[in-house]
Amino acid sequence: MDFEWIKRKFYMDNYYDDLKNRAWQYRLRYSAFPRRAAFRMIWWNFKSLFKHHIIKEKKVFESHVDTAAAACDTPYEEYVHYLEGQRASYADTFVDICEDSYERRSQDTKVIAWYLPQYYRIDVNDKYHGRGFTEWTNTTQAIPLYTGHYQPHIPYDVGYYDLTNMETMKRQVELAKKYGIYGFCFHWYWFSGERTMEKPVEMYLEHPELDLPFCFNWANERWTSAWDGENQNVIFEQRLDETDDLRFIADLMPYFKDRRYIKVDDRPLLSIYYCTTFDQNRFVSFLDHCREAVKEEGFPDLYVMLTTGNHFNSDPREWGADALVEYPTLIMDAADRKEISEYLNPEFKGCIWDYPSLAETGRFMRQLYSKTNW
Repeated sequence: MDFEWIKRKFYMDNYYDDLKNRAWQYRLRYSAFPRRAAFRMIWWNFKSLFKHHIIKEKKVFESHVDTAAAACDTPYEEYVHYLEGQRASYADTFVDICEDSYERRSQDTKVIAWYLPQYYRIDVNDKYHGRGFTEWTNTTQAIPLYTGHYQPHIPYDVGYYDLTNMETMKRQVELAKKYGIYGFCFHWYWFSGERTMEKPVEMYLEHPELDLPFCFNWANERWTSAWDGENQNVIFEQRLDETDDLRFIADLMPYFKDRRYIKVDDRPLLSIYYCTTFDQNRFVSFLDHCREAVKEEGFPDLYVMLTTGNHFNSDPREWGADALVEYPTLIMDAADRKEISEYLNPEFKGCIWDYPSLAETGRFMRQLYSKTNW
């Protein structure tokens, strides 16, 4: 008896591709509907899909051996039962928008949210990832990989938004202020004068009624089709030509001069994601030229922060900067790996991190370069 073949047949036969393809179809078909209606339609189509899949695969499975069914049927049935109960579990855990708004006090910490401006269609994504691709393309296809896995996360209030829609940004500002966010830090994509994903920040600048402070994080990693910053399939190369220093500041200056731009002692705040993309001496020279340029425009100086991207944890002064800021998406190596004892999608490749334990134990807080030596 080829028991492994039976398990593969029962778990894998057309399951993953079928589900993924149908998830994509439903996303296109129902994305324009209101959130609750879309969720209801998608859910019942998923339920029908799973029911059809179980019946079809059980016929194959039961034709081989009943004893094997008892060995591998239970985890999968539990998984399907979890999927069919998701609608009720969402309702039980749903938290609506609070009625009260945050009231800022002068001594309160200023919380600044990183802001990814890629949630709209751009030509380069059409070319390399398929027509109409945005960040939503991947997230809307998410399915639970194991029993208890909370997916998909369906965005509430603003929904699957398009950042070229002014109403979207207005609502984001309203929600940010309501929950105590002081400002946005937009990722700034600049490659020797060539820019991408610039429309949302241009629109923000043009509309002063969006009265939330903002600043920029120069996302200066090379842009690849795999989003990993490596050398394969480079879309935008990141380099610093001799003429780039002043061009870089010239492109930023209209934003620096905006009354909403975040400043530290009147110095425009600029975060730089990945300083080690460049040679250290060249980077220091670049920042020196940038500081001179902003002083010529009437500012006392720049305030430059380097992020801990790529595990950078050195004295920022050695790189010509003023401060170090922890980049939040790079802390998962401090978390424990989650072991899955129940059904796990056989197509899954990777590891699962136990994020709740990371948050509860506070291990995401790291000792960065000590200020006591300054």
